[in-house]
Amino acid sequence: MEKLTIEQINTRINNEFCQKTKNSLTDKTLKIKYKKSPVVKKRIKDITCIMEEIGIDENQIKNFLELYDEKIIPPGIKGLICGNKFNEIIKNKLKKLNLDKERFSIKFEKITQM
Repeated sequence: MEKLTIEQINTRINNEFCQKTKNSLTDKTLKIKYKKSPVVKKRIKDITCIMEEIGIDENQIKNFLELYDEKIIPPGIKGLICGNKFNEIIKNKLKKLNLDKERFSIKFEKITQM
């Protein structure tokens, strides 16, 4: 097998790279899903309760949570949701190929639950 040059590798990456997939996996795109996770909901609730207990008004709490939202979301939740989304994208792309079922057997990873 012939070795590829760095230029050939970069050309292949540029030709096969999918910007749409990349955009689907950004924190900005997935933020709504992150915030729906039980862990993040609990963190938001806990922070809200503490702030209410010390007398911080509703608007200030809302502003704080909007500014601090990136830090409320644990890296593990981000990885889990992003990984599940990536697997979903790949699964849909493979299904669209309509591969011959007699020649190909495709098994999909189960979605990891939160």
